[in-house]
Amino acid sequence: MAVRQVIYLSSAVRQMTADELDSLLRVTRTRNAGRGITGLLLYGEGSFLQVLEGDPDTIAEVFDTIRRDPRHSGLIKVSDATVADRKFGEWSMAWRRIDTAPEDLRDSFRNLRDGILENVDAVSRRDVVDFMVGSFLDSQPQAQRNRN
Repeated sequence: MAVRQVIYLSSAVRQMTADELDSLLRVTRTRNAGRGITGLLLYGEGSFLQVLEGDPDTIAEVFDTIRRDPRHSGLIKVSDATVADRKFGEWSMAWRRIDTAPEDLRDSFRNLRDGILENVDAVSRRDVVDFMVGSFLDSQPQAQRNRN
């Protein structure tokens, strides 16, 4: 079933603590599960990169809320498209903290983020989604892949 998929990049107004990120994820996962939203949130070096998937009207409401969230600024919508399949259908909000990832993954995240910041049109939606899917799945033990 086709869904709306929005990808955005933003900067945290300050570094978030592990407790703040845990709280954000708890609330987000609960809300998303109730609304039929799936996705992935990456956080590293003060930047958020997120994929949201779901009903077009619901995604519009959620994205509007995110746009007004005072915890971040400089929001850049990387992609807004209708896609045939969810990439994160098993997760109300999959999560990866890039700061604790292996160096090659941190470098890839930086390169992707910097490419988006320099010219959002030069980075394809497929490149972003492929990076996010790969970086998340490769870092997760099989047991965690089935958790929301």
